[in-house]
Amino acid sequence: MAFKFNWTTFDKSFIEEAQNKLTDALNKGIKTQMIGNIKVKELNMETKAPELEVMKIGDLSEEKFKGVFKIANQGDAFLVIQTIVQINPLVIPKQSISLSIGNGAVAANQSLPIPIKLRISNLKLSGIAVLGFSNKGVTFCFKNDPLENINV
Repeated sequence: MAFKFNWTTFDKSFIEEAQNKLTDALNKGIKTQMIGNIKVKELNMETKAPELEVMKIGDLSEEKFKGVFKIANQGDAFLVIQTIVQINPLVIPKQSISLSIGNGAVAANQSLPIPIKLRISNLKLSGIAVLGFSNKGVTFCFKNDPLENINV
């Protein structure tokens, strides 16, 4: 069984909420001091609908659902994230560096924070996904590595 989506533009409030949730998710967990907070600056949900084929429906009731789907996406979505990355310029000693241990050490003079914007686009996915939901929450995962292409 296959579905054809009526893929229209997404509501501005939905996009803003998705950006905020992505920003929160990207900043969770333990982070290194080399990378600042990550902010989702732009989120475009594309104009082409993904192809979705129902492979199996497991549990189906008012309380829960589990399905296996084949998903292919050749869309034009993109994501722009912004952060600050700290690099450490090296101090090159004026004397020649010898290969003996302990002499001629190279070290950071001072940190140098650099703002970075990354645009992630041309995301092509193809894989088998499992979608489940119950009163405990929603689970979505791929059974394989779905990534075929990405531009950064």
